[in-house]
Amino acid sequence: MTRFDADIIIVGGGSAGCALAGRLADAGVDTLLIEAGKPDTDLRTLVPALTVAVVNNPDYDQGITAEPDDTIGGRQDIWPAARRRKRHQRDDLCARAPPRL
Repeated sequence: MTRFDADIIIVGGGSAGCALAGRLADAGVDTLLIEAGKPDTDLRTLVPALTVAVVNNPDYDQGITAEPDDTIGGRQDIWPAARRRKRHQRDDLCARAPPRL
């Protein structure tokens, strides 16, 4: 197993996590970016019209819901929050060079 000593560990590969990791890496800081979830090889995560099939699916969604809201009949809104690793630049422009080992 290869060991990587990071100066900074960033948890979460969302927009802010990727931007921060990219800037730190560009500045020469050894940065480790950790993201939860499976790779997005499932067709449902690649075709926009099919992404509704992964909402509230624990393999792909964190399952976050809002508190019941009386203004909408006590319903809890669903707040989709992805649980997957990114592999495309379209996903938060997260492509970076491999770490220096």
